Amino acid sequence: MLLRARAPTRDHASGRRAPCGTDRAIVPGRTAGTPEGSALSRVVLIVLVILAVIFLVRGFGRSRGRGDADERRRTLPDQRMVQCAHCGIYVPEAAAIEVAGLHYCSDEHRRLSGN
Repeated sequence: MLLRARAPTRDHASGRRAPCGTDRAIVPGRTAGTPEGSALSRVVLIVLVILAVIFLVRGFGRSRGRGDADERRRTLPDQRMVQCAHCGIYVPEAAAIEVAGLHYCSDEHRRLSGN
């Protein structure tokens, strides 16, 4: 059996030729050979929906986490901060090393200062 190529068809309304091998008529304003709602536009739409869902989930998680951080911040006890006599950094008074009325951030800084 021999296969024969289809002859191009004509759109009777416009008189233009349709691409070979298609039975569709050429419609003004539409690219020949592309179906209505191409696969590429569907892929782009799916990607946009996925990104929107990700941003919504991330934003919702962040807003919930902020409330917990605010709660922790309120429950921390107030601590007095003291300055290291050697380097000047501030440390909580409970963690500082006090010698002769001077506070140090570490034992090494106490030794370097000569006390």
